[in-house]
Amino acid sequence: MPEYKSIIDKQAIIKTQNWGVVFCRNKEVKDTVPLHRWFWFCFLEILFGEELLENLIMTSGNSGIDDPNRKSGEPLSLSLHIPSGIFSNFCHNQLVDLLYYKFFEQYKLLEQDDSEQKPYMNEKTGTLELSGFKFRFVKHKLCHIIAFRRVYQTTALILNAAVDLIIWWIWRDLQLTIIVGLALESIRRLFKL
Repeated sequence: MPEYKSIIDKQAIIKTQNWGVVFCRNKEVKDTVPLHRWFWFCFLEILFGEELLENLIMTSGNSGIDDPNRKSGEPLSLSLHIPSGIFSNFCHNQLVDLLYYKFFEQYKLLEQDDSEQKPYMNEKTGTLELSGFKFRFVKHKLCHIIAFRRVYQTTALILNAAVDLIIWWIWRDLQLTIIVGLALESIRRLFKL
């Protein structure tokens, strides 16, 4: 009979505080993103965050010839980091903002390909001009992807459960509560099209 041996690995665990990072603005972002816009970004991230992460993972495999150490993913404009879909295309410009302010400035999952080139503020339109800028996924941050995905899934579950509890509390109808819960989850999945 084989003798089982327990394995010991004293390496410190990677601890992430993704709840605070996802829902609370850091100092840099506080100065540029108003609170109401941040809440909107959080809502969009709960709907589209998993897809954005999956797309970043897929582009991280191709570093390009200008990154011989393969420390970063493929350099693409922010628009190309967004997977095409019915609802993601509808929210495309807002998802570009989300990628810039949350994934680039807040989480540091993206880095600018040419850090010498700085975006400029278009005074006429009041927009930050990023045309021609490319961003890459930072590969050493791959270990955080699962934690972000867990935050998105858990938040969706908590919101669904909260709405179900409210429906149950108001109407005391189990069938209605189940129907509403299924409808909310169906809507969330529909946004993935």
